[in-house]
Amino acid sequence: MSQDNPLLTPEQLADRWQVSDSTLRRWRCLGRGPGYIKLGSGEKDPVRYPLAEVERYEAAMKIETE
Repeated sequence: MSQDNPLLTPEQLADRWQVSDSTLRRWRCLGRGPGYIKLGSGEKDPVRYPLAEVERYEAAMKIETE
């Protein structure tokens, strides 16, 4: 990843969205939320969210009002 597309930890994203880490974990299991990177194949291996994926997901969830 380049510096212009940093990786967020689940804790950083949870803070950004004001949700719990367990909510993000549940969304990953359900195939919801932004794309992420799993750094390993084990259950306890770290997960990171590319900022570009987070911003793309936020834009897709935006609801326009009058």
